Amino acid sequence: MPNSSVLCRLRWFYCIECKAWPEEPIDKNFEASSRVKQLAEPKQTHPDFKPDRPSVYWPEKDPESSQTEASERIKELAKPKERKDKDIREPEWPVSESAKSAKPSERLDALSKPKEYPADYLMPKDTRETASAGGKENKPSQRVTELAKPKRVYEKDYEPEWGAVHPSALKATPTQRVERLSQPKPLPQHYQMVRPAIWQPTEQAMKATPTGRTEQLSKAKKRNALCTKANCAAALPKSYYMMARSL
Repeated sequence: MPNSSVLCRLRWFYCIECKAWPEEPIDKNFEASSRVKQLAEPKQTHPDFKPDRPSVYWPEKDPESSQTEASERIKELAKPKERKDKDIREPEWPVSESAKSAKPSERLDALSKPKEYPADYLMPKDTRETASAGGKENKPSQRVTELAKPKRVYEKDYEPEWGAVHPSALKATPTQRVERLSQPKPLPQHYQMVRPAIWQPTEQAMKATPTGRTEQLSKAKKRNALCTKANCAAALPKSYYMMARSL
């Protein structure tokens, strides 16, 4: 039994050789069935359907055209709030005699006193504090003077102070290992330098003749929507093509 890929190819060959489907003549006296006529009718809207309202109010419920009246409760709530004279106090009012002669309790006296600072609390110092006489005569140490210098951020501003070379370092002789490491690394034997982007081709390349296969590959590829019958038949074995013709 051929596999699925072979069956697909056979069906494809069979479809290529199939003829076009014949068109039936149109019957002008044909009448549609009752079901077709029923489906051809437009969909009817629901009897209670209402379109989108154009504004906040419905046309049939316009407050100007409606004759309904608000209830007594709604009318009562719609009135502004009335303020009585006792709710409104003038900016100046007399103090009562009882308030003048009143004496506060011990709790009110304790709460009326300001909060005291702790015993170890120090008030914030003034930014323009004057230096003491001892501070004016004091001399900074060498460490303080070194820390007071500005930090050098950029390398170009850094100037290292090189000291004198030690006499033993001047008379020192390097070992064989140090001399071997100090030599530059040689290039490999078959190393080729980087070729420039533009170079002159050789004479053999200019006189060479391409083969037939090279000329065939150099041609532009043609893309067809469907391959021809001969090319498609050549792509498959002959036995597959005979099986497709027998279907």
